[in-house]
Amino acid sequence: SLGLTLYEMLVLRPAFDKSERRKLIKQVTTEEPPRLDRLDRKIPRDLVTIVHKAIDRDPQRRYQTAEELADDLSCFKSDKPIRARRTSTIEHVYRWSRRNRALSTAIALIALLLLTINIAGPILTIQDYTEI
Repeated sequence: SLGLTLYEMLVLRPAFDKSERRKLIKQVTTEEPPRLDRLDRKIPRDLVTIVHKAIDRDPQRRYQTAEELADDLSCFKSDKPIRARRTSTIEHVYRWSRRNRALSTAIALIALLLLTINIAGPILTIQDYTEI
């Protein structure tokens, strides 16, 4: 039910919208609510993943404890990878660089300087030999 509350808070509408009790029960037991990202594309992918994992109809695929849900929400809030979705190495590096802007900028500048030296060094050496 916490997952459904998050769902409704994000899109400002109920996940299941039937007004008649019998139809609502049938909808809840047989249908999936619309994907959050289809209702609002501005909702981040990780948050969509967290909410849909929390409201999955199959109990085995849901968070097993409230602590697991809280951990993923905390990771999302801190811009760290969530457990509900695998992330690539590139995404890990990107998130780390967003959290550590000064350090990542310094590393990028050092890498650029080294690359420039590795490219310019041989070119200047070749020019020196051709002038002789």
